[in-house]
Amino acid sequence: MKADAFDDLWDNPFSYREEMKKARRDLEGRIARYAERNPAQGYRQIAEAFSISVGTLSAIVRERAPACARSRRGLVKDQP
Repeated sequence: MKADAFDDLWDNPFSYREEMKKARRDLEGRIARYAERNPAQGYRQIAEAFSISVGTLSAIVRERAPACARSRRGLVKDQP
């Protein structure tokens, strides 16, 4: 048994900044795919589901799923 569980980390240093960028890209991609697959939901509903602001969601979708963003621009409000 190892004396310390983190012994392996010291041999393989990693860039915290790069790892965080990868994680953020992955999460933003998941949010954009969810928005693409659920066109009936409005931005407000999706933002509440992911606990992010509508502005942040809008920026993610605009960057990651431009076709989805264009189709949502014409929506004024959710219809019952």
